[in-house]
Amino acid sequence: MNSSLYEAASYIMRYWFVILVVLMLFGVILISIREYREKKYVMGMAGKYIGFIEILAGSPEYMHERYGLLNRNTIGRSKRADVCIPDSSLKRVHALLYFKNGAAYINTLGTGEVLRNGHSVDKPRILNTGDVLTLGGVIIGVHLKEGER
Repeated sequence: MNSSLYEAASYIMRYWFVILVVLMLFGVILISIREYREKKYVMGMAGKYIGFIEILAGSPEYMHERYGLLNRNTIGRSKRADVCIPDSSLKRVHALLYFKNGAAYINTLGTGEVLRNGHSVDKPRILNTGDVLTLGGVIIGVHLKEGER
């Protein structure tokens, strides 16, 4: 019994580095597959973006951040909002930016103040590239793809 135990331990000690290399290689392959899937998902989403918004003024921590726009986007400070801007001047869900019949629209949700090019938004308003939105204390620039207005 001692002899067979000794032989098994000897065999494992002799090839421990091979086992370690195989385990490391397996781990690298799993990580690579996961990163490939994430990149494929992100690249797939990039083609679906209809434009983006960029923070022009507000807190320095999210200044010049860009957020891709899909067909329907809620904007607010809540993590449940499609575009989450962690600014205390925003409501949890402050505004809705959506696309309908080839045009982009902005509308306020609830009591949050929304300005488009300095004018108050009290009903859905059409957006164009270059428009400036003010939501609370955050100023946002709108950039739409060609053909989306």
